[in-house]
Amino acid sequence: MPQEKVETVFLGGDGHYSVFGNEFFANVLYEKLLSVPEVAVILQQ
Repeated sequence: MPQEKVETVFLGGDGHYSVFGNEFFANVLYEKLLSVPEVAVILQQ
């Protein structure tokens, strides 16, 4: 992720994710979970 995008992941300086940050990490986590066959079966129902 380019540095200018990294700055949009967080809200201010309090360490909370922005809407973009929440969506980004939710998608990353979802893809990782899909790589676990037992979990993928459940998520794809």
